[in-house]
Formats: sequence, structure tokens, C-alpha cells
Amino acid sequence: MGKNSKIQEIIKMLGRMRLEALSVKRSRITHSAPIRRGVETVGIEGIERVLPDELANLAIGKEGEDFFLKRLLEEDLLAYSYKNPVEETQGPILIAVDGSGSMAGPKEIWAKALAIATILQAKKEKRKSQGIIFGASEKEIFDIDADRLEDLATAAFHMGTNFEPPLRWAQDQFKENPRADFLFVTDGICNLGDERKTAFIQAKSSAGARCFGILISSDVTDTVNQFSDKVFSLNTAPNPRDAGQILSEI
Repeated sequence: MGKNSKIQEIIKMLGRMRLEALSVKRSRITHSAPIRRGVETVGIEGIERVLPDELANLAIGKEGEDFFLKRLLEEDLLAYSYKNPVEETQGPILIAVDGSGSMAGPKEIWAKALAIATILQAKKEKRKSQGIIFGASEKEIFDIDADRLEDLATAAFHMGTNFEPPLRWAQDQFKENPRADFLFVTDGICNLGDERKTAFIQAKSSAGARCFGILISSDVTDTVNQFSDKVFSLNTAPNPRDAGQILSEI
């Protein structure tokens, strides 16, 4: 994993996202924080609890990033150990990431890091989670597994974008998982039939779910707006701060 440059970029972006998400959430805290129970060493599954001093290495350039990545791969990052009993009052977190060819580059790295960040956040909050990479057809669906970053790094499709398969996937998830937060990430423009759109909206409403549209480098938000409760319209090269704002919403 340490030799795969794309995985390294995803992990570095993931670390920056978690740092930003923590910063945003801390600024919104109105209740007491969980009780700290000491410090332990962790790898990628504990990255959301990593000490600020460890995350600060990401801000000091390549040397600091390499040092952070090395400690992450060796599961040697210092992190808080919490006693934080949480009742499951929220539904699962779902995410669908556009894997079409136009996403290649920084958008792909950012979107895949966001997918892992949402899964890790769900695990921390004792919520279910599931994610997919989607392409242009029903056959172009890849299940995201946070424990198989090698597969995630290479998951991509070369055709266009089709919104119907991921919305149908999410609609099926709503049936078994009420109150879900669904993140829909794309840079594409796609026509969506009224029947599919209506079916998705009705299923979302019945399940008490929320849909967050995340539109990268596109000013055309009409279609995504029609089925989303909130839309984040991001720049061509979205940054960790964008992700921190999004993660703080779910």
C-alpha cells in the first residue's frame, strides 16, 4: 500500500479532511466533550481520533506528510482513547461517488478520501455505512470497502455518467435503513427521468432520509437540486476544508 502513489494521496487527503472536520465540529460544540480515557496508537481506522500534534504534520510540507503516512501505515499514530457510549439515534451514512473518466485527478482523490472519511465517521458514531463508485450503467457499480484501499484506488470507469443506477441503489438502501444521510458526489451533468426522480424523492421522504448533493466543478445544478435536500457546489479542485464542512453536516 505504501508504494501506491494514489493510495498515498487518498490517505493524505483523508488526514487533512479529518483535521478540518474536527476543527469545524469543535467550533460548534455546545455540550461537554466525551470523557478522554488516555492515549493509544492507531492506523487508518482510528484516524478520526488522532492527536492534533500528529495531524499538524500534514501542514508542514512533504517531509511532514511522509512522516505522517509512515506512522499511519505502521499503525503508530497517537490518538485519544474515549469512553463515549452513544445510542444509535441516527440512520446510516450512504455515499455514491461518480467514477467516470472526467473525475480523474484531484477530484477523484478528494472524492475517494471523502468516501473513506464518511465510513470512518459512521463507525465512530456506531452508525451503519455503505458506499459505491458508479459509472454509466447498472453494471458499473463498485462497492467501497474501507479495508481494501488498493481496490478503491483503481476503481474507475471510462464512460459517461448516469444518475439512475446510484439513485436506485440508494432507494433500495432506504427501505432497510431509515433516516439515512446520503452523499451524492459528481462532476457530471445528466438528464434524469421524472419517474426515477419521483420514485427516489418519495422513497427518501418515506424513510426520513436526507440527500446531500456534492457537485464538483459544474455550475449546472438543476438536476442535482431536484432530488437533494442540500447541494454543495465546489471548485474544480475541492479542498479539505470543503470536506470538513460536509462531514460536519451529517
